[in-house]
Amino acid sequence: MHSENETGLKLPGPWIEHPDRDWAFLTRMLLDALLDQLKEAQLVLTLFQEASAQDNASVDCQLRLLYAKSFVYALDAAGQIIRVLKGYEHLPVTARSHCERFLSQFGVLRGLRNSLQHIEQRLCGICRRGKPIPNSLLVLGAFRENSFGATTAEGRYVEIEISNSVLVQAFAIVEDLIWCFDWLGPGNIRLYRAKVGA
Repeated sequence: MHSENETGLKLPGPWIEHPDRDWAFLTRMLLDALLDQLKEAQLVLTLFQEASAQDNASVDCQLRLLYAKSFVYALDAAGQIIRVLKGYEHLPVTARSHCERFLSQFGVLRGLRNSLQHIEQRLCGICRRGKPIPNSLLVLGAFRENSFGATTAEGRYVEIEISNSVLVQAFAIVEDLIWCFDWLGPGNIRLYRAKVGA
């Protein structure tokens, strides 16, 4: 079973063309890991949609919660990889710009992920350093239709829609990011991005 938005996005080639081969190798590894996280989010989105389509039995609600958390974790992990990549020297200016685009859109998931991961602290109304959360209303993983959210350590409520459209946006930014690098195929043949409609 495949989700409607399933994409065949993959790295264009085995090598990034760059004089520093170690830098090129590590950058390629990060981009590969980034795609793995998005594909994981894609898989759990399908499972979330299937669980959502079932009757509202308690087991289906529990599965829906599990898949929503996994979706958040995968997109947050993608954001963490992008944070590392953004800090790399010699990164093309356009690549840094796409890293910032991704973090602008999905960077808030760090706070959501932390609240889900450290639920014992949030239940006590405290943040990581033991300080009280500046909000008397604590939400620890709740649905508003297909949006899933929680109160962060800063006292803000953060949510994300578990949907095809959100994942399509993530893939689109990452595709733009990937093509900021010069790619080589077998035989050191330069690879170019296919033009839309070509």
